[in-house]
Amino acid sequence: MKKAPILLLMCMLLCGCDAGDNGITNVTSLSSPTERPADLRGLSASRSALTVFPLNLENAYGIRSTEAGILVFSGKEHTTLTLLAGESPEILASYALDCRISHEDPSVRITEQGITFYLSHRRETLWLDPQLQEVQRISDPATLTGAPLFSPLQNTLYYCADSAILAWDLGSNVHRTLKELSYAHQELTGLFFGGSVAQCRILDGSREANLFLSTENGKLLWEHQGPIAMEDYQGTYYARFPNGSVESLVFGTDSVSPQALICPEKSWECTFLKENGCAVIRSEPTEETVELTVYQLETGTRICSLVLSRQSSPIAITGSKDGAVYLLCPAADGQSTLYRWDYSQDAKPDSRLYTQLHYTRQQPDQAGLEDCRAYARTISDRYGIQILVGKEAAATKPWDYDLEPEHLVPVLMNGLNQLDRYLSCFPLSLLEDTVSHFSSLTVCLLRQVRGSPESGYPESVPGIQFLDGTDAYIALTLGSTMEASFYHELFHVMDTHLLGNTGELDRWDELNPAGFAYDYSYSANRERNSGVYLQHNSRAFVDTYSMSYPKEDKARILEYAMLPGNAQLFQIPTLQRKLKTLCRGIRDAYNLPKEETYLWEQYLE
Repeated sequence: MKKAPILLLMCMLLCGCDAGDNGITNVTSLSSPTERPADLRGLSASRSALTVFPLNLENAYGIRSTEAGILVFSGKEHTTLTLLAGESPEILASYALDCRISHEDPSVRITEQGITFYLSHRRETLWLDPQLQEVQRISDPATLTGAPLFSPLQNTLYYCADSAILAWDLGSNVHRTLKELSYAHQELTGLFFGGSVAQCRILDGSREANLFLSTENGKLLWEHQGPIAMEDYQGTYYARFPNGSVESLVFGTDSVSPQALICPEKSWECTFLKENGCAVIRSEPTEETVELTVYQLETGTRICSLVLSRQSSPIAITGSKDGAVYLLCPAADGQSTLYRWDYSQDAKPDSRLYTQLHYTRQQPDQAGLEDCRAYARTISDRYGIQILVGKEAAATKPWDYDLEPEHLVPVLMNGLNQLDRYLSCFPLSLLEDTVSHFSSLTVCLLRQVRGSPESGYPESVPGIQFLDGTDAYIALTLGSTMEASFYHELFHVMDTHLLGNTGELDRWDELNPAGFAYDYSYSANRERNSGVYLQHNSRAFVDTYSMSYPKEDKARILEYAMLPGNAQLFQIPTLQRKLKTLCRGIRDAYNLPKEETYLWEQYLE
């Protein structure tokens, strides 16, 4: 009981339906394991490490690990729970419901005592033992709002009412007020450390916060601003939450300082394999494949990876007590397939460390930040453009935007590497001529660029360009939008040179459809009905935003011309003419050599 607040504080320093007929069945096994299908390719998974089991279950959509085996959720409007066990695996039991239960619902709780979940239509909590035998049904208290949570020891039901969080002792039938609380929306989303800590998600207007309370006395242990998903297992906590452009994965115990695994830049989703002491990161899919990478949390090492076809990207992932990873994947015939991946057979840890102490804005990695500043100075010297990171990047800002500095060193280092690559696409002479119109040009790498309340601009934007006297600035939000934003904002800086050094762009308006007029207003542009100008065969603009001002139209053309995957877009006649005109203007204004070709010309016909 005394350890829970300590564990939680360490962790938080991170910043309905009716039951239908059910039956217990003993079946020999699922379909026999098959050879690996042709659409499954392993980077390092050996044939013996991966076993495929076609499931004779229609519409399987979720899996969870239990003490007895793997629990499969299947069905469309209704749910069937199927318990699998063994390496074969065998079907040990099933339980049918005439409602849909999500395997990710916070009310679905799996403990050594069994499985509990909330039936909202019937307004009751159902408790099944580990073999899916029904143990008890608990009707809702009259004052309950939302879904209740059943304690791990199955003796207390915690629930929200309109003005409080309460604990119902089922033995004594006493309803105890845990904490007085009254928000427009409040719901219990977790119980941790043997039921000694409760998590309550609240919405106060548009603000989300998560309160962590002692279930003994209702004391507020910590408040986390924003969304957070938390789990615990045998004294170790695991927390996932958005942290700027990445998702932070923080874990620890009462004897170890919080550690963090920072997802790679293009990561898509993380699943903690609590039983295995690992995390599996699913990468953002390419056009053809998706990659799963397993990290050992204790050592901070990357163990191995597996590549699947995009069509076989897992619907759900879970660890298991037998040390394997189970993947629920779609199959070509519409039936789901269960993959058992014994990644330990292919363990080939590399030498890189993927975990580190968890750093916060209040306590950042000062040595790492200094390394980032040194790297930024190297890039600055290489291209004649000042690069700023950390607090220095947010020191200068326009009146109508707020700039939030980034403190995560891996994110900044990745951003600096990317910026170095983006700048290398432009001739040094072009950058020098562009900067010559200003006292300086500075690129600021930031966690967030927000419109101020007074300006009425969006809460978050990928980037802006602004002037401070005769100094030019480009402010970029780190993350997946950074590349497109850099090219877009750099064009706005280049436009000063283009306007005075070429006439190729003077008749830009003539490239537009007859009768078209730019909005010359961002607010009016947000209300524009632009469908007629975005029809495929007669498309004249990249998007609606391109119709706000001629400068935004040109900036969008350069932005999309620099990015991969846009060949088909520039096959459209009007957009090809705009690209040709812009390329001629850049060559003319910057006096670029004819024998050289450049990235923004890759889609010229």
